[in-house]
Amino acid sequence: MEPLEYPEPALREAIFNAIIHKDYSSTYTFLRVYDDRLHLWNPGSLPEELTVEKLRADHSSYPRNKNIANIFFKAGYIESWGRGTNKIIDPCVESGLPEPLIELEQGGFGITFLKEKYTNKLTPFEELEDRQRKAILYIREHGSISNTQYRELAGVSKRTATRDLQDLIGKKFIQKSGNTGKGTSYAEPI
Repeated sequence: MEPLEYPEPALREAIFNAIIHKDYSSTYTFLRVYDDRLHLWNPGSLPEELTVEKLRADHSSYPRNKNIANIFFKAGYIESWGRGTNKIIDPCVESGLPEPLIELEQGGFGITFLKEKYTNKLTPFEELEDRQRKAILYIREHGSISNTQYRELAGVSKRTATRDLQDLIGKKFIQKSGNTGKGTSYAEPI
């Protein structure tokens, strides 16, 4: 069987939370799968007592659907109340993935699982220029890239290479190291 791109315990917990905390008087729960992320959105906001930041710490549980929550508890799918968020975050971090983005958005609650650290919420990998994506793939394979290597790879001028690499730094896809000039290289962020 092929391994999952995201940890199964994290996905399972996110789906359980979506079922237990869904506002059933509203619209559907949406699961969208993209090349670089998976997004789960559920109608309904957090109770006044909670914020997204408080979900990361110990907190009380406020199931919107107590009967459904009770069934999940009796079936053994809920071990303890108020730990669901950590059961989503921890397996992702332990697997070497970025921490999922948790947001209140569009009248609901969204969780975005990110496939890799190259994903940037504001600029998804697929929206970069082809030559910039090639540079990132080159860095993945070789560990770093220089301006000269980028120019050869992309077939661009020194000025364009510098501009492209600075753009990737600004979007947090890469970071610069070394002295200016021949000693400069670009690698993935730590």
